[in-house]
Amino acid sequence: MESMEKTEKIYYEDAYLQEFTATVLSADADGRVVLDRTAFFPESGGQTCDRGVLVTEGGELLTVKDVQITGEVILHLVETPCPLHAGDRVTGRIDWAHRFDNMQNHSGEHIFSGLVHSLHGYNNVGFHLSETEMTMDFDGVLTEADLKEIEGKANEAVWKNVPVLQRFPGAEELETISYRSKKEVEGALRLIVIPDIDICACCAPHVRHTGEIGVIKLLSAQNYKGGTRVSVACGSRALAVFAEEHAFVTETALHFSTSADQLSGRIAGLEEEIFRLKGTVLSLNDRLIEERLAHLPGDREHICILEADLSAEQMRHTVNALMEKKGGYCGVFAGSEETGYRFVIGIREGDARIAIENLRPHGQVKGGGNAQMVQGSVTGVSEKTIREVWDSFTSI
Repeated sequence: MESMEKTEKIYYEDAYLQEFTATVLSADADGRVVLDRTAFFPESGGQTCDRGVLVTEGGELLTVKDVQITGEVILHLVETPCPLHAGDRVTGRIDWAHRFDNMQNHSGEHIFSGLVHSLHGYNNVGFHLSETEMTMDFDGVLTEADLKEIEGKANEAVWKNVPVLQRFPGAEELETISYRSKKEVEGALRLIVIPDIDICACCAPHVRHTGEIGVIKLLSAQNYKGGTRVSVACGSRALAVFAEEHAFVTETALHFSTSADQLSGRIAGLEEEIFRLKGTVLSLNDRLIEERLAHLPGDREHICILEADLSAEQMRHTVNALMEKKGGYCGVFAGSEETGYRFVIGIREGDARIAIENLRPHGQVKGGGNAQMVQGSVTGVSEKTIREVWDSFTSI
């Protein structure tokens, strides 16, 4: 294959070409096929390759699993065994839904990145367009207000339906043009021009007019390597996001017996009610603990209390209260056999860490502390085992 001449890239001539004919220049047992011309866009520039099939003269369909570019040669990886030989004629058919989805999103990326560059001077230093997501990494920090403005202007550019042009300027003309480039470009330079929005070196297929992008929706943004990583969906992907979120909001509103526009108020009211109920539960637990402490046997110095649900603060409060009254080991375990137990154990004079060491042979113990107090969790033990272990080491 090293001796093959370059493959003609007819996706440059017409990004909307869905079917073409070509001659096989070479094919091998591993399913690597080189054609004299192709409309299949190879994996390049952060974008996944086209999908589709090659149809033999006998009508056999060969799934194109991958498309890669090496120098000026484009390799089509098809299923094996591969029946093709040099000189055969084939028909290539592009998976148009996948191609157009990539065109919508890549064209939307140019608009978004062009606006970031013109408004803030930041560069797109990392672009990724896969089957499920599109991300852009910018070398500067973008605030929430910045991103809202960029998203708004990006959609204005879509609605204006301006043409998306491609140009192959010569060396002299290039000296007079200011353009973006995500990476070093070798050979003839292809510029994608969106008037008044962006000029960027790019090798991928794009829509003819910005209106075909449909909509540009910012999904998320996060700080990344001193800059900002954004996730964006365009066209059919954005529509799918809107549909999914709308279905979720509608279902959630129905669950809470309210309408979508009243949902946020309903949730806020429930949060207030939950906060109030939690306070009530904590208050009742405190009273329950005080009641139990008041009826503890006076002749027992080592006290172990097991409860189903106590907060960490309540557990520490209980152990401290026990330690004021008792001179032995004072412990509180909260949880169940299924979920495991959290514990706080203390002693005024002695070493509370002994309690952890005695628990270790019987379950999975995590935690630590100092001689006066330890805390942590234990799983894989029953309430009966905890009491037996407690009675065992406190009786020594």
